[in-house]
Amino acid sequence: MNYKRAIMIVCLVAVCCNAQELAFRAKVFDSETREAVSNVEIVASFRDVNFAKGDGWKFTEKVQKTDEGGVACFSGSSSSGFAECLFKGNGEYYKSLPVAVEGGKGADADAGASRFFVPKKWVVTNDVMIALKRVVNPIPLRMKCCNIKLKDDMSAACKGVLSYDLMCGDWLPPFGNGQVADVEFRRLPHEDLGEVLNVNGKPRRMGRDSVLIRFLGADNGLVQCQSDPSATLRIREAPVDGYVQEHSIWFMIDKNLRGRKSDDYNAAFAFRVRTKRNERGEIVEAYYGKIYGNPQLNNVGSVIKGVWFMYYLNPESLDRNLEWDMKTNLLPGVKPMAYWGKLMP
Repeated sequence: MNYKRAIMIVCLVAVCCNAQELAFRAKVFDSETREAVSNVEIVASFRDVNFAKGDGWKFTEKVQKTDEGGVACFSGSSSSGFAECLFKGNGEYYKSLPVAVEGGKGADADAGASRFFVPKKWVVTNDVMIALKRVVNPIPLRMKCCNIKLKDDMSAACKGVLSYDLMCGDWLPPFGNGQVADVEFRRLPHEDLGEVLNVNGKPRRMGRDSVLIRFLGADNGLVQCQSDPSATLRIREAPVDGYVQEHSIWFMIDKNLRGRKSDDYNAAFAFRVRTKRNERGEIVEAYYGKIYGNPQLNNVGSVIKGVWFMYYLNPESLDRNLEWDMKTNLLPGVKPMAYWGKLMP
């Protein structure tokens, strides 16, 4: 038997048969007060593997309650050094998103160690931080996942512009029956970013293809809001100001000739549309909403065939509350939807 292959098999068997300890602390706090949350149950799922028995990956759950300092301590077997940790919700606080825990190999894995080396105990250098958002005033909202895929590039299929009516939840003609263009998606010209050589020494072009998102009308726009990565309620209330009319999304071929996109599932934006002011300059009518995740391109390389985004809208004028009840969608005939497989308020 090949020597390297034999080492590989021995190491894999060791991974499958030995118990490697993954220990860590989860610190739980209120996202708004930043105070520790005690006496709540936190669930940790430890990923283990036993290919020798043909079982593949397995997850073992452990449950701990936080102490007075908001800390829950976990220890479990994980041959992969990986676990996920979350709060399942209790009526007072919303469920959190799972937070990944990845252990390192530590000082035992020196520079000459095999890449299959697995320590007896994984090294976790940071505490797991779980931010909880309190349930305050959930209300019904209008929400929809908007996904349009054209046959050709936007520049040819729609003269480079798609318009959407956020209130009725539809594209404007000829792609839907929307009546008011609250936001438009404008295909920008391709940007040539120069030439680089690939691994074979052949010249290749870098480039960027973008779509400009523009909220139409004076005082309308969007603003990016910061939130804790573990929080499911990304935006409770729309900001009073800070709105800008434009935001771009893109696909590019970078200097390493790799495709990159502006996708960001953790992003969150509040928006304001149909704003009106009186003669004193005061806002007397406006509608607020939010978008979870950075809107995405439907593209095949540099061919942009449309866009994808998910939004929530409060249909009550001047009401900035965006805490969704996760049950009621006020858009007729549209069922409540999950964002990236998860129902988020």
